[in-house]
Amino acid sequence: MSKALSSLKGVLGKIEKALEDPPRRALGALLVLLACFLLSGGFFPPVMGVNVPLFLYPSTEGQTGAEAFVVFILVVAGVSGLLIVEENLARHQSRTRGLILTLLGVALIILGVALTSWLMYLKLLS
Repeated sequence: MSKALSSLKGVLGKIEKALEDPPRRALGALLVLLACFLLSGGFFPPVMGVNVPLFLYPSTEGQTGAEAFVVFILVVAGVSGLLIVEENLARHQSRTRGLILTLLGVALIILGVALTSWLMYLKLLS
């Protein structure tokens, strides 16, 4: 019984330590997601009260929640591509793996920028 109690104390001690000093990677990921949310205009639809059932609001003066969500996903894709390329450059890996990770990162960056530009183009047309 004392062995189970001591292992439980160890687990609780680890949880308490993790809560006191959150992991840097998780905190960094949360900050990046918060920045992407703010860049995508996630606060705009609730604050401005745009309640349109359409996907694309027919004006540059408004934004729907669906637009904000799509832009958020595209910004996250672009930032993920940047992080993949940066992480790949920081580590020494095999040539093939490095090439694949670099191409994946660049593809995510291009995807994020191209689709966000296309969404802006559609918004300006309407």
